[in-house]
Amino acid sequence: MGRPKQPKATKRQLLDAAFRELIRHGFHGTSIQAILERSNLTKGALFHHYPTKKALALAVIEQIIAPLIYERWLEPLEQVGNPIDILQDLFRATEQRMQLGALSNEQKLSNEQKLSDEQKLSDGDKLDEQAILMGCPLALLAQEMAPLDRDFRDSCEQIFTMWREGIIGVLEMGKQQQQVRANLDTTSAAHFLIAALEGASTTARQSAKIDAAHTIIRQCSEHLVQHLEWMRY
Repeated sequence: MGRPKQPKATKRQLLDAAFRELIRHGFHGTSIQAILERSNLTKGALFHHYPTKKALALAVIEQIIAPLIYERWLEPLEQVGNPIDILQDLFRATEQRMQLGALSNEQKLSNEQKLSDEQKLSDGDKLDEQAILMGCPLALLAQEMAPLDRDFRDSCEQIFTMWREGIIGVLEMGKQQQQVRANLDTTSAAHFLIAALEGASTTARQSAKIDAAHTIIRQCSEHLVQHLEWMRY
């Protein structure tokens, strides 16, 4: 095992390793040993920062998954434009990430080299095929742990609430600007959009093949884009 680095770097190393183990194996299937091997750190370093596996997993939700949802969904909603167009682009981007995940490592590198600085993949996008097959990390942990542990339930619900409120806010603004149907129930619409996407992610996870998983996500994204068109003023 490597020596612990600076506290900040060590914590990030542990969080990254735990994140990748959790999305592959879930909370109960993830072992401390697997996290240590992936992070190349000692058990002492891990327990110095996170006294339990639960504490580490909750930190992953707060410090990796929540920022990932913000980066992929909430930050783009802050841009100026028609909210229907913005949301449609976000669902198309989800499908494109799945498509990149289906590429070999060489193909993925080639694609990334062609992207502009603004388009380059974030760390959260650079997951291998196995990780892509595991589905949305928020949905995975929520499904496994929310019914069993209140702390997990509260942490996941905070992110879902933040996500819903972001979509509700942009749709309400669109109604005021006559870009979104005046009679649209924005709360119901936000619940539906997130539930449909997370449901597609969970279904794709069951396919066990990257091509089949990509097809499920693509088909769902296409239907959600069409449904968003119905919401247009």
